[in-house]
Amino acid sequence: MKVILFTRSLNAGGTERQLVLLARGLAARGHDVVVALLYGGGALEPALRDGAVRVVALGKAGRWDVLGPLRRLRHLFVVERADVVYAFLPMQTVLASLLAPGRVVFGLRAGGMDLARYDWLSALSYRAETMLSRRAAAIVANAEAIRVQAGLQGIDPSRVAVIANGIDIDVFRPDPAGRAALRAAWRVPEDAPLIGMVARIDPMKDHGNFLRAAAAFLASSPTARFVCVGDGNAAYRRSLVQQAEALELGGAVIWAGERHDLAAVNSALDIA
Repeated sequence: MKVILFTRSLNAGGTERQLVLLARGLAARGHDVVVALLYGGGALEPALRDGAVRVVALGKAGRWDVLGPLRRLRHLFVVERADVVYAFLPMQTVLASLLAPGRVVFGLRAGGMDLARYDWLSALSYRAETMLSRRAAAIVANAEAIRVQAGLQGIDPSRVAVIANGIDIDVFRPDPAGRAALRAAWRVPEDAPLIGMVARIDPMKDHGNFLRAAAAFLASSPTARFVCVGDGNAAYRRSLVQQAEALELGGAVIWAGERHDLAAVNSALDIA
């Protein structure tokens, strides 16, 4: 079977990591897999550069560089004649449903979106996804909560299959050396509880709620430390740092930024 997996980019992120796992797994089972990207050069691309999976970057130069990438995307869909185009996240599901000549699968992976906190184009893409969902041959969510959210959004929840994220247990397993190294780098004593949140810094991830919980926990466990691993919008990040200061969390919160050693990060944490 030939499959095109279509997403925005392979920058570091949960959806992107799952796509890489899926692409490699399908290729290992003998399927012809193409990964189509609007933007090339992402940090996770090297994981697909062993030849088993073809990666096609459509060369989008910026948000308003539209016509050329769309022509190239349509050409890719027509020339490859894939059995299935599996598109991830709203803008890609919309484009695939409009441009792909064959079967399209929608990948729903974002829940709890308050569209009022995003710009008009992001909000439009979610509304268009709902309108076009009837064209999808199948719809896949990565959690029951996402299926419920799809129903609230206007997508028929009876058409949504839930397939949970896969975890590569050869990678994500206890790493005592990584734990020790990271806790030392973050200046967290071995006996101090370390509670972490690994997520893109974005309103939908609700870091504000994490910080409020951290403040409540710190009141009864003053040796605890908290770490936020991930990056995102700089202005929103500054607002979170200010919130942490207002909550008097002080040096108890570590802003670790984007990291790629997530097995070590998870080993370093006592609670994720």
